[in-house]
Amino acid sequence: AGPITSLVLIDLSTRTVTDMTTDGSPEQLAWGTDGSLFYSTRTVTGDLTTGLSAEQSQNLQTALGGMDISVPTYEVTIHRLNITSGEDKVIHTAPAYAVGRMAVTANGQALVFSQVANMDQWVEGIANVTFDVADDSDGSAQRATVPVTVYWLPLDASTGATSLGDDLAQFRLKP
Repeated sequence: AGPITSLVLIDLSTRTVTDMTTDGSPEQLAWGTDGSLFYSTRTVTGDLTTGLSAEQSQNLQTALGGMDISVPTYEVTIHRLNITSGEDKVIHTAPAYAVGRMAVTANGQALVFSQVANMDQWVEGIANVTFDVADDSDGSAQRATVPVTVYWLPLDASTGATSLGDDLAQFRLKP
């Protein structure tokens, strides 16, 4: 098991530490313009190696130096936490490895965030020998199988998250 994380608020003027109850272990955080806090979580949902044939498992083990490997799949969520009332609302859920950066637009209308895909295509590529890890000296073929997508999520819940594009892992909002 990995580390256990929790969310605490620290009032610097009084040095008061307040534990905030969250639905899961927070990973990424962003403050909203209205004082709400956005945080992401992830949970394991399965293992990509369990459905492989014997030949595919052997291909995976051979490519990775004979190691017996487990490749978990995850589901991520993004929550909006009202720190005054404690209301914790899920505003986004998706199958993905992780949520990366999160930022609220200057006008408070949307959350922009990056999301890293699960490793389905990576496992499939190695298991079906559609690319060779040993021949991927710069890792570009492997990275291409695990895209990082930046999304735009309106905070009025008018629509779900909309993709702004892939391979945009590093972003910064300009007001």
